[in-house]
Order: sequence, then structure tokens, then C-alpha cells
Amino acid sequence: MKRNIRIQLVCIFLGILSLAASCGGEVGPVDQVIENNGCLLTEHKTIGGTADTKVNLFVETSGSMAGFMSAKGTDFQKEIWSMAEELDSRMKRGFDIFQVRSKSETLQRIDIKDFRRPLNTGGFVSAKSTDIPEMLDSIFSKADIETVSVLVSDLIFSPENGNKAQFGQITTDIKKRFIGVQRASVLLQLTSDFYNKGRVDASPYYIWIVGKAEPVKAVSGIIKAVLEGKVNQVDFGVVLPASNYSILPSLSQVVNAFPVACSKNGGYYTYREYTDEDEAGLNFWIGVDLSGLPGYMQSVDYLKKHMAMEAGEASAKLLQIKTVPELSNNGDKAIISRLGLTHMFQIKIDQIGGGTELKLNIERAMPAWIDEINLEIEDGKRQKTFGLMRMINGLQAALGKDKTAWAYDQPLRIFITKN
Repeated sequence: MKRNIRIQLVCIFLGILSLAASCGGEVGPVDQVIENNGCLLTEHKTIGGTADTKVNLFVETSGSMAGFMSAKGTDFQKEIWSMAEELDSRMKRGFDIFQVRSKSETLQRIDIKDFRRPLNTGGFVSAKSTDIPEMLDSIFSKADIETVSVLVSDLIFSPENGNKAQFGQITTDIKKRFIGVQRASVLLQLTSDFYNKGRVDASPYYIWIVGKAEPVKAVSGIIKAVLEGKVNQVDFGVVLPASNYSILPSLSQVVNAFPVACSKNGGYYTYREYTDEDEAGLNFWIGVDLSGLPGYMQSVDYLKKHMAMEAGEASAKLLQIKTVPELSNNGDKAIISRLGLTHMFQIKIDQIGGGTELKLNIERAMPAWIDEINLEIEDGKRQKTFGLMRMINGLQAALGKDKTAWAYDQPLRIFITKN
């Protein structure tokens, strides 16, 4: 009996890890991870809330930032005010704003009702130098372990007296401040019009979110939801819980197995009663919700390069990747809507034998935008960031290894069983 099956897969791979590592998590027998009713024994976790989180917003006001805060009005002013208002309304444990000047000056706390005027008019008193590692020290001095720190800066490294030797040491300095402590990091990159002697249309600036991994994920989600412009992103020390996914049982023809629906959420995770007549294998589609990943990791080109699959002694091959299209089948449409699926993956598995478990995860490769915007000499045009790659290398050295090589803390699993 023919049955249409569609499976959307997502597997994000980060770092060079062997498939023997099971795509980011240990895998036990099928009966340890799936119930008789076709449901996963371990429910998908959701990203933690912010009820116990305090947020400190730090706005750097060095001279290089002044052009974002012109009385002529900029995208920067609109985005930062939207973010500040949203955080102030959402953070029940507390929300404070601080002006960051130079290392010799104490942080200046600003009430949100007094923040809009200097933001909109450039009324902040600016510092002449920006030493990013020392700026981080000042920020961390205001944060306990449950506090999330949000820094707004152009991240242009300009130490006191223009000391070029310090620029060469910034990778080590950044690494020192993140290694061995409970600090994850999400870096968002945006652009804004900028006014100095003239107007620059797309000058880069950053929102850097630092703290424990779970509240950092939650706070970064709140911030991204209110930003209207294009946002580039890179994460360090952040691993997501496995996303929603399901076999889509109406897209491909499967004649030698049938899919089993989970009674709890209507998703499909199992093909049962597989028969190996004519050694046909299985050709199916999986739908996956990739919306929690940084934008660059959601592109079809990225997924083709960085998806990892393992199917035990069987052979698994990725045939196609698509973003979710309009589907005519009401059953698949309901699954996609209910689980919020965004992408579809077509998989072919051969040499299944007595049954197998397909495991998927995705590699966290460095996004191309970092190299594109990095500059090793100072940029008077204000369209690239001096020393960005050196700072990123420090974060990578401290936080970019081990389990954080994977997008998800556990692989996505599809089970194929015989009678």
C-alpha cells in the first residue's frame, strides 16, 4: 500500500566532529527514546523565560558613536529606543541603562525617562578612546551571575594613546574574559545612517548580549523581535534545545513502511513495519522549525554544506532542501502550522537491514558576514569594523568548542523499525 511521506530534517554541525559522536548527543535503543504511541519520551524543551533575569543595557558613547545619535534622526536611534522600551517593560527583575565612557570614568546610570533626549540629540559627553576588554571589565562589575549585559557599540578598538601593541593583543584579552566562566555571547550586527562631516548610509554597529546561556537566548529573542532592520548574528557558548520537527506523511511515495502519528502533538517520528523487498530503502521528507537559528544558518546553501546525518549501519543521503512551500495536502499543512516548521529535507536511506535510527544535527561554521565586514586597518569610511575578526577569534577560542560545536543539544531522530 502506497503512502505519501514527507520529512523535513535539520542537522546543524559545528566544528569538525566525527559522526560517531552521534550528531551531538548519545543515542540509546529505540524503546528508550520513543513510546509505543509514536511520541518521543523526552519532550522538546523550550527556551527559558526571563522571570528571574535582570538586564543592564550599556551604551558606549565614545566619539566614534556620536554620528549615530544625530539630531537629524537615524535608524540607530529608532532601533535602540525600541529595544530599551521593550526590555524595560519585560524585565520584571529589573532593567537599568548605563552610559559607558572611558576606563577612567565611572559608569553613569541613566533612567529610561531621561535616556531618549541624549539618544536623539547626541547629548552624551563622549570619551576619546575605546578599549573593549576594559569596557567589558566595567560591564561585568555591574553584573551578578543572573544578570544579562547588553552592550551597544560600534566595537571600533581605539585604545588610549593609540597603542597599536594592544590591538595585537585583543584576541588574548577577549579570550581571558570569557574562558572558564558562565558567559555565553550573542553578537547582533546592524547598520544605520551616520552623520559626521557628511552622511554615511550603512555604518555598522553591534548589540552584544552576554550572560548565562539560557537567559541570553531569551533576551536575544526579545531584542530581535523588535528590530526592524537587517540583523546579522553569531553565537558563542549557546546551544539550542532540539527544535520541532516531523515526518510529513503526504509528500513522497513509500510502499514498504507506514508512519506513526504521536498522539500528543500530531508529529511523526517513526516508520513501522519496514520491509526490505527489492532493497528499495526509504525516500521521505522531514519538516523542521529552524526559526531559532541565526539567519545565515537557515539558508539552503548553508544547510547543504553543514548538515550531518548518521543512520547506523544503513546509508543515508540528503536529496533536497527547501523552505516550506504552500502545500495542497491538508494533513501536512496542519502539521507544519501546528509545529511551526520552516524547512523541508528529503532523505533517502538504503541498506536498512533490521531497522535503524536516523540522527541529524547542524554545524556552526563561522558566518561569512564577519570576514566581509572586518578590516585590519582603521576605516575612515565607517562601513567596516576595525579589528572585528580579532575579537571574534577571542570568543571562538574561549567558547567555540566542545558541545557548542552543534546547533542543537541533541540530534533530531527518525526511527525505522521492522515487525
